[in-house]
Amino acid sequence: MIFKGKNKFYGFFPGEMGWGFFFWFLGANSLLSFFPLPPGTKILIILFGILVPLVLAGSKSDRSSPPIGNWNIAFPVFSRGLILTLALFAVFLRFFRLTSLAGWPTFDESMFCFFGLEFSKTWDFHLFQGISQIPPLSFWILGTVFKLFGPSLFTLWFVPALFSALTLPLVFLTTRKFLSPSLSGLMTWLWAFSFWPLYEGRFCVQYSLFMFWAWLVLFLFSRYVQAKTSFSQKTKLFLLALGGGAGFYISVSWAFPMAAVTFLLFQTRKQWSHFFWFLLLAGFLTLPFSFTLFRGQYGSYLYNLWVFKEALTPAQHLSNIGLYLSGLFWGIPSYFSISSYGPHWGGMLNPILGSFFLVGLARLFQLRDKGWAGVMLGIFLFFFIPALITKDLEFFRIFQLLPLLLLTLALGFQHLMKKLAPHRGQRALMALLLVSLCLDVFHLYGAFPRGAMSENAWPLKSNHRFKAHQILDQLHQKLGPGMVFDQFQGYVVNFPPRYFDPSLTLSAYSYNTAANPKFSWKDARWAAFLFDGPLLPILVENFPDARFYRLYDEPVWDQTLALGFIPDPAKHEKVLQQWLRVDKEWVKVAHAALNHVTDLPNEPILRAILDTVPSVRGDSFLETCLWLKFLTLIGRSDGDYVINESILARIPDRLFTLEFMGPPLGQAYVSAGFAYFKHRRFAEARAALIRAEKLDPSLKMPDGFRKNLENLENLQKKARGNSP
Repeated sequence: MIFKGKNKFYGFFPGEMGWGFFFWFLGANSLLSFFPLPPGTKILIILFGILVPLVLAGSKSDRSSPPIGNWNIAFPVFSRGLILTLALFAVFLRFFRLTSLAGWPTFDESMFCFFGLEFSKTWDFHLFQGISQIPPLSFWILGTVFKLFGPSLFTLWFVPALFSALTLPLVFLTTRKFLSPSLSGLMTWLWAFSFWPLYEGRFCVQYSLFMFWAWLVLFLFSRYVQAKTSFSQKTKLFLLALGGGAGFYISVSWAFPMAAVTFLLFQTRKQWSHFFWFLLLAGFLTLPFSFTLFRGQYGSYLYNLWVFKEALTPAQHLSNIGLYLSGLFWGIPSYFSISSYGPHWGGMLNPILGSFFLVGLARLFQLRDKGWAGVMLGIFLFFFIPALITKDLEFFRIFQLLPLLLLTLALGFQHLMKKLAPHRGQRALMALLLVSLCLDVFHLYGAFPRGAMSENAWPLKSNHRFKAHQILDQLHQKLGPGMVFDQFQGYVVNFPPRYFDPSLTLSAYSYNTAANPKFSWKDARWAAFLFDGPLLPILVENFPDARFYRLYDEPVWDQTLALGFIPDPAKHEKVLQQWLRVDKEWVKVAHAALNHVTDLPNEPILRAILDTVPSVRGDSFLETCLWLKFLTLIGRSDGDYVINESILARIPDRLFTLEFMGPPLGQAYVSAGFAYFKHRRFAEARAALIRAEKLDPSLKMPDGFRKNLENLENLQKKARGNSP
């Protein structure tokens, strides 16, 4: 017989959970993951295929299970040669198609690239970077790699892949300290070959380092728990505190795993003195972090993610939570996949692993009277909190759930394998794991690349720069190195994440004489630059020998960029020397823009732009770019800076004759008009709003507002006339 026991229904009874539940879950998960079903049908499947069986399976309490560290499973014993082969295959999966799998960096990755490049040049140990105010360790590591091996798309994606690979031995060493050898082997397999651990290593954001550090701290914690002498305890406690404190320099969500570790630390040892010293040492290491946290107006970005700030309806809030749960097991709409770092084919857990997880979850409910089962359920809910309190979808926010998901999944494996004869259990286990591996490999190498370069992905990537990269790569192969200018974008669209995107600078760095210090001016065989499409007439007049490429048929984010190609740099040496200086100065503007704290005035960025006015004089193209940057940014401000500095008077008259400058100029005068109105300068407010209307007829004032403004102006004049 294959199955132990005599239950011909394969365990369809509360408290007698067997393979019948697994196959029921598997059928439901497969239907929800891979078939386009109507919403009503999906709700029925979730209700009767998932929730009802889960409640039935977990309803009866069971106190017969051994402690978590004594779990055993029918996991086969591999030879050393096979273990080495599997380890190499796991590493291979993390580096295979390193530069082609995702196709092009997302805007988040480009931001990491920007600050990594800046750190490699300046070694500025700033503690928070970017509009999301990310702690710095990821940027420091990336910048160091750029300095040692050169910036490129390869080194950009090599860093997360490396940390993903380095996490593998930590998973085995850590789980081996707490779990049985068979269960530790299963956990390592799942981490090596499941989709989510493989997927996270394909994005150059902080979370691959985050998970590596989390496992490192857990490993140090396991060494501390098993320390035999007082001296060994203190030494390992010191290392644990260093690891815990340094983790705060990776991610703000580090507080979640650290809370779990300190809870386990106290529960395990129950020595107040050790607990006190751990917190003291870790806290001392985070003092610079904490000081900057309170001094630098930290938290505005997190506040903008707060679900109640946007006043979401209960239905919208529940829908967002539902997308998190659906994405874990069954998938999400394709337009969410890239923006949320979510799945592309089914869920983060494929139907097989998801079904074992549900069995394991039911088993946890059965064992709810056990202390360790209650801790697991509590930590699970704790790590899911970001999904409950944030307004949008991003799976990295609940990434700390992954070890717990896999451990619960392993509990499901362990429970069901006990119902098989040992030799059959090993075969069934390996068959299921191999099928699961095939599903996840296809998800990563088949579904993900299609999604990463699909139409849904381009709002989160720069399609303009990708197309420019393809053109420049061909030019480089034919002509050799050249200058590439990537800071001449004028229109500020969706400020600030998409304001300055260095992905083209990164991809062209190996042959870009304008950025790579190994080249001199004389090495440039050509020059190329990105620019806003409306500026083409100015460039045709100034560079009759240049070629121009339209990079997109339809505007992306209301923006149309083009690529200019100058075949003979020596012919335009004076102009290009000026461009080179301005390009470097505008990198500083990019730094100010990308470090702008959400909800604060834009004045630091505006000042950084105006500081470059002397550098652009005499070049009509650069002057137009500069004022486009300035004016479109003013359109997103309250206008006070403009009226205080009388900046609008400095705009060259020539720009008012350019048709495409009408909307940004008009919006700038609207901002100034409302700023004048706020300061009760009604005459100047009316003049500014009338000027805006002439520049852009779509900004016409409503008749009622115009009349009220005139009345206020007349009343103010009369009051001034009556004043002594």
